[in-house]
Amino acid sequence: MKRLPYILLTAIAALTLWACGDSDAFTVEGDITGNPTMNLRIVTYGTRSIGQGVTASNDGKFAFKTRADGLTMVEIYDNDYRLLGRVAAENGDRLHLHLDRNNPLNITAEGNDLSARWADYLRKTLAPAAPEARRKAVEAYVGAHKDDPLSALLLLTEYDAAGAAAVSADSLYGLLGPDARLTHLTGLLAAQASRSGVAARDFRLDTLTYFDRNARHATLRTADAPLTLLVFSREDPARTAMVDTLRMIARHIARGKFAMTEISTDGDTLSWRRSVRSDTATWRQGWLPGGVADRQLAPLGLQTIPAFVAVDSAGRRLWQGRTASEARTFILTRLSR
Repeated sequence: MKRLPYILLTAIAALTLWACGDSDAFTVEGDITGNPTMNLRIVTYGTRSIGQGVTASNDGKFAFKTRADGLTMVEIYDNDYRLLGRVAAENGDRLHLHLDRNNPLNITAEGNDLSARWADYLRKTLAPAAPEARRKAVEAYVGAHKDDPLSALLLLTEYDAAGAAAVSADSLYGLLGPDARLTHLTGLLAAQASRSGVAARDFRLDTLTYFDRNARHATLRTADAPLTLLVFSREDPARTAMVDTLRMIARHIARGKFAMTEISTDGDTLSWRRSVRSDTATWRQGWLPGGVADRQLAPLGLQTIPAFVAVDSAGRRLWQGRTASEARTFILTRLSR
């Protein structure tokens, strides 16, 4: 493999650490399906600090090096903040990853036992499963592995803590033994549960400004309809597969009762226009220049694309999910009341 120059992440409120050897740092090397040349964003969550930095994938190959602050969770994103994969590392580790740009669950990791087992579980158990089955699978794993740090990582990153499940997340975390809790990381889990529980009741999305298909500024106002479905997508096979379901949902748009807007999170308008060219869509479509990093979307905490969010006329979140079929079920149930 062609070796790329390493980057070093800059920890928040800490010094830059170029002068570190193999024993007081860890390295990550890997490749990405499709061999893209693009920027990568790296985020690390350590015991006392959060680090972030940028490196590059050159024909699908990448490498970086940084110092671990205790057991550290590493997240790798593309330049549009789409998640590519996660691993856990400590100083002295040398990890090799294979990442799938279209599916962060389809990851292979070598270099330490925890990351290898994490990747295997994502690829073999969660990737083939439907969203609800994934939640049950995580519940089963945590229940059977109360002293395994992987249980905490799965709760933190893969457990859908929306709605009533937030109570389950808290209960499951309470089962973990002291060595498995990873308290420096699972503080994030508490924030996630809070955002999905109490904070969700205070969430408001009154307006959303975007570019329409005529390249003009447009504004979605949730007050214009009793129920609005927001669809966040990008150009990839997942969007192609869900278009027929979107058409089925759109058939139920009734004047004054229901509205639907699809927002592209693609990094450029060329990709967006290519993805919607043959849609013959009857629903509104637009594009956000900042993608999922757009500050308007921050309260939603979007972690995967596609994503679906239903709000009422006051902009309050009624439901949030990951598949078009789930969205169709929610909308039809809501309209039948």
